[in-house]
Amino acid sequence: MSRDWTEEELVAASETIEKMGYPRYEEFCKDLRQVETDRENTDPNTQRKGRTSHEYHGKD
Repeated sequence: MSRDWTEEELVAASETIEKMGYPRYEEFCKDLRQVETDRENTDPNTQRKGRTSHEYHGKD
């Protein structure tokens, strides 16, 4: 079964990811939101108009 991560586990994972040269989770989420906002502002065909993020990305 899955379980929630503790704060310590999240911090450790985020630090490890950053050491590998990837953005931390928080930075990734911020960048993803910015990409979506930019896309919505430049292409009217990609506007979400009330859809949730998982619906926007085609995931169930």
